Amino acid sequence: MSFAQHRVPVVVEVGPWARSGGITFIIEPQLVGEHSYLTGTLSVSGHDLKVRIHTLDNKTILAAEPGDEPPDDLVPARRMDALLTLRSPASRPPLPSDLSAALSQAGVELDWVDLRQQAYLLAFLAEARAARIRKARIDLICESLRMARDQEPA
Repeated sequence: MSFAQHRVPVVVEVGPWARSGGITFIIEPQLVGEHSYLTGTLSVSGHDLKVRIHTLDNKTILAAEPGDEPPDDLVPARRMDALLTLRSPASRPPLPSDLSAALSQAGVELDWVDLRQQAYLLAFLAEARAARIRKARIDLICESLRMARDQEPA
């Protein structure tokens, strides 16, 4: 899948360390929900951190990948300027064969869903490692698309 990148200047407040060992950030301006659960890169204080984006009702939180020791200059409650690089799909991604077969069997299509929403659905599916969970997520995607299609005005 090809992606277009766009950079957003943000102000970050370093949040508390997550239980998983990663650092969190609260950013301004708040992002809209279409970015939620997607990944990006946060460039802050000379560090490039891969982050997962969580958009909530009143704020956007970035959760850095856990593992590395936190840089000394990223201490909780500190505010600083940063640059968030977001990736948006530039073209329709190829569908996994199991999802494609399930969509066909359910009689629903994915091509009316915008590119960002497709990227979200595919990321949601890709995170399912166990076959049982992957099947449940495929079923949920098919049912959600069917319900959305059936509610569209004629």
